[in-house]
Amino acid sequence: MLTGPIVIGVDGSTEAAKAAAFGVKFAELLGSRCQLVHAVPDTWSVAAEEIPFDLDQYNREIAEAHRTTTIEALKGHVPDGVLDALDIRMGRTSKVIKQVCVETGAGLVIMGGKKHPILERWLSGSTVHQVLHSIDVPMLVTGPGSTQFTRILAAVDLSYAAGPTIKTAQELADILSADLWVMNVVDSFHNTSMVPLPFDHDELVQRTSKRLESEVWPLIERPETEKVVASGRPADAIAQEVSSWNAALVVMGSHGKGWTERVLLGSTTERLLNNLPAAVLVIPVQRP
Repeated sequence: MLTGPIVIGVDGSTEAAKAAAFGVKFAELLGSRCQLVHAVPDTWSVAAEEIPFDLDQYNREIAEAHRTTTIEALKGHVPDGVLDALDIRMGRTSKVIKQVCVETGAGLVIMGGKKHPILERWLSGSTVHQVLHSIDVPMLVTGPGSTQFTRILAAVDLSYAAGPTIKTAQELADILSADLWVMNVVDSFHNTSMVPLPFDHDELVQRTSKRLESEVWPLIERPETEKVVASGRPADAIAQEVSSWNAALVVMGSHGKGWTERVLLGSTTERLLNNLPAAVLVIPVQRP
């Protein structure tokens, strides 16, 4: 599923340098082209009055300054030829990345993940989240750990997203010569109500296990793949499995939940991106 050029969103941070270094190597493995992209905030785009100077010239000077600082931060991490082709554009990062994806027919976006305070995420959201919600191609967010992805954990549910998630995880495992585990978490449904939930959790685990055996596990084609079933809050259980198995990459399918649902409940994907126990690859899956 990871076909087409790789777009790498970068800035002057160490996280971006790490993401860019991996992206270049991964593009070589895939035989794909990679494109570094840096977005410069357009602070004058909403000016109400006439601006008393040459705005185009000013923006060119800003872009050139950003090019210099970004190249300086990435130098030594990626080849000079890739740096020379660095694409600098004015605008919000999510809009710029989306535009470049459309123009290049990108098959993957890579960005460096950063941890933000909860209040900051609530008020403005992280750049990674904004990009993720604006594009419809797979997105890989590197974390604080290693980018030597020798152990890959695919987290699946019982939905239509399980097939594409397993397929992509297997392709990655083959390309990177990595071990693969496929995991399902039976949600423990933490109940804050005074009324007990009208089902037995053990019965739910049994029913889930039967559906996994008949619907999900047959999708796994690598005979050496380990299958894991856990109970608990999905994001917490996945993070615990990442820690105990020392996985470097989590592959997940995104169902494209609406904004209201994300605010009220939060999605497992967003919780993992907030904490980044490992690098996270999000596969957008359209409802059939």
